[in-house]
Amino acid sequence: MVKRGIEERMAQTEGIVHGGNWREASLQYGRTPEETLDFSLNVNPLGPPAAVLDCLRRNLKVIQRYPDPENHGLRKNLSDYLGVGVENVAAGNGSMEILHLLMQTLEPRRVLICEPTFGEYRRVSQISGAEIATVFLKPQDGFQLDPAFISNKLSSEELVFLCNPNNPTGNLIPEKALREISEICRRRGVFLVIDESFLDFLPEWRKLTLCAKAVDADNMLVLRSLTKFFAMPGLRLGAAVANAALTSILNRVRDPWNVNILAQMAGEIALREDDYMESSRALIRREKNFLAGRLAELGLKPFPAAANFLLVDTSAAGWKAQELARAAGRRGILIRDCSSFPGLGSGYIRLAVKDHVSNSTLLRVLAEILQV
Repeated sequence: MVKRGIEERMAQTEGIVHGGNWREASLQYGRTPEETLDFSLNVNPLGPPAAVLDCLRRNLKVIQRYPDPENHGLRKNLSDYLGVGVENVAAGNGSMEILHLLMQTLEPRRVLICEPTFGEYRRVSQISGAEIATVFLKPQDGFQLDPAFISNKLSSEELVFLCNPNNPTGNLIPEKALREISEICRRRGVFLVIDESFLDFLPEWRKLTLCAKAVDADNMLVLRSLTKFFAMPGLRLGAAVANAALTSILNRVRDPWNVNILAQMAGEIALREDDYMESSRALIRREKNFLAGRLAELGLKPFPAAANFLLVDTSAAGWKAQELARAAGRRGILIRDCSSFPGLGSGYIRLAVKDHVSNSTLLRVLAEILQV
């Protein structure tokens, strides 16, 4: 029999939705994924590295074998890429598997979430039965996080979630603010989770990552994702960096063979594709500037973003996000209605940055809808 408490906790998670739901979009708009441009999915517009695709094509028969249960090769390449020891890395079936494992391991009674942000932090906290305290970031402040917000809100919280760059707002937490928050959490004995899933899109990511700091801290874990930057969300591949004692626990309590063999191979190769990484960052920087400028010309209000997506205020053009998303969907363009994010009302959408042709198509469709 299912316990009533679990049923109640699961009911709380029902409002959490995500972009990239191609099946639902196909049913709603009568178009196949090949007939749509999906701007709700925040992945690299270049697609997976060519070397990864070639490897997968040549090695499909390896699915007859079990994956390496210890993820040795993948963890070694991750450690080289991130500049930390192999013992400080745990690999996961997406970063969310690691997050669930962490909550099971730490069992925090109370967590702090800065909204609007990635909905899975709230969902995993609700599933684990943790009480949730919330700090709301304000659009008039550019959704920037002030360390004082954290300091003033912390009371009996045992864990804080931060997303850097934040999803869906796209902005970075300033380095000074991040250091202050880290120190506040250290002094008060609060565990800090930093989600850096979109940090690889920034050329200066090595300067900004907290991976090196997490290795020496007893209250910090950094989440990393290989699926966004390397455009492999269907393979599910993520990682965590923390002190060796914690990663050892995570590697022991996870499911055996948690990363499939094709994902292991893809991750090992992708992390060595330096030219691909450089080209990706240049493309995102160029196209993000183009897209933001043209959106503003249409009467919309894009917020400055460090990530590979833009949060856009549609109310400036007199449109609700849901109405605009539906109008675009009927024309083969999928955009993320952000009204499900706590702290955002009905007037925000999120747009992934794609290649120039796709971005131009989006702008043409939006101009048609907005009649600009």
